[in-house]
Amino acid sequence: METTIEKLEAIFLKSKADLEYMDKRLRLDFMTSAENTLHAEGESLAGILEKLSAIKSKHQLLCSELLTVGSAQKDTIDSISVNLANTMDLIQQFHHTTDVEVESLAASLHKPPHLQDFSVTEARTYQD
Repeated sequence: METTIEKLEAIFLKSKADLEYMDKRLRLDFMTSAENTLHAEGESLAGILEKLSAIKSKHQLLCSELLTVGSAQKDTIDSISVNLANTMDLIQQFHHTTDVEVESLAASLHKPPHLQDFSVTEARTYQD
């Protein structure tokens, strides 16, 4: 029984060594054929690696710019939202403190174009 186990272990070790050899051989063949192809096309593997490095740095720069633009866009949207809310509050205060009625923009846009005048009318109260 022990000899069978030892034989199996030896077969597995040999198989593992064969796989490692094939892996290294394939890598070497790939590098050699890639180098030959690149030389035929006028480029070297080192040149491609340099280009890859430049592309990576450009990618990192673009990512950081994207984060900056996204942050600025969020700040702008927040600012617009705050300004719009303040404007709406001012309009409501205007309605409550004066006798002037302002036609809503949505209501005036439903009129035909030649009747859109966005007018402000004064509400008069008559006292006896």
